[in-house]
Amino acid sequence: MRKNNWIQRSGLILVLACLILAPCAFAQQQEPQVDLPEIVKKNSLSGKLQIGIHYGPWTLKPFSNYFEDDLLQEISREIRERVNNAIFKGIDWGPLVTDYDDELVFGTSGYNFGVEIRFYPKGPEGSFSLGFSVERTNIKIKAEGPINQYYIKGASSTVEGLGYITTSPLTMNLSFRWDTSPSWRVSPYFVTGFGLATLLGEVGYEWTGSYQYKNIIEQTDGSDILTLEEVEWQIDENIPNIFYLFQLSVGVRARITPNFYINGEIGFWNGMVFRAGVFYGF
Repeated sequence: MRKNNWIQRSGLILVLACLILAPCAFAQQQEPQVDLPEIVKKNSLSGKLQIGIHYGPWTLKPFSNYFEDDLLQEISREIRERVNNAIFKGIDWGPLVTDYDDELVFGTSGYNFGVEIRFYPKGPEGSFSLGFSVERTNIKIKAEGPINQYYIKGASSTVEGLGYITTSPLTMNLSFRWDTSPSWRVSPYFVTGFGLATLLGEVGYEWTGSYQYKNIIEQTDGSDILTLEEVEWQIDENIPNIFYLFQLSVGVRARITPNFYINGEIGFWNGMVFRAGVFYGF
């Protein structure tokens, strides 16, 4: 009788053990195989970041056609006033001037340099990227040439004049780029963006020439440099301190190695900019 009870108890323990261990064994068989390197690679920034530098010339042409005539007149006026102040030394020269003419020529020059980080949300195969850059754009706008003035009693002055505006804004920029064929070795792209900076710079005037009255000839020359703040006070007008920048460019990117790229682009950057760059992908 005791033997049968022991057998029954042993059978019951065995059944309970099977019921407990079976789900565990089933769970181990159903547990998927996890490839940790693949998950890390998929969720990391590998292949999604690029960092690079770019450089190129900057110019206001052809946009300067819309305002250069007004600027030439203003620079001519400022130089003529300074020449007359130097010649007549405190005398009211207004009534003495009868006419003037000038042959000032407008010019603009500059260059753009920047460091840029681009993020490709879908990696190297994605066409869209978001960029952040820090840029320095050196800008010089000038007018130079001969200026003649005519005074009463046949007196006259002739000088070579130069007037210029220089500024070197350091801008923080956000840009959006679309590569048309990211899988190709050479791919065209389109960029749009904007930036902000503090506007700092100076305005300068220079002249050298002579004043003639009958047989008397006197040499005259000089220069004057003003900050934008001083110009603002002089003309009694507010010059915005914030420099806004808008970008619209097209370019071509070439893949040299899986991680190394070069590119060239042309576009609007508050003027025309032509620049080339090198980028490294991580």
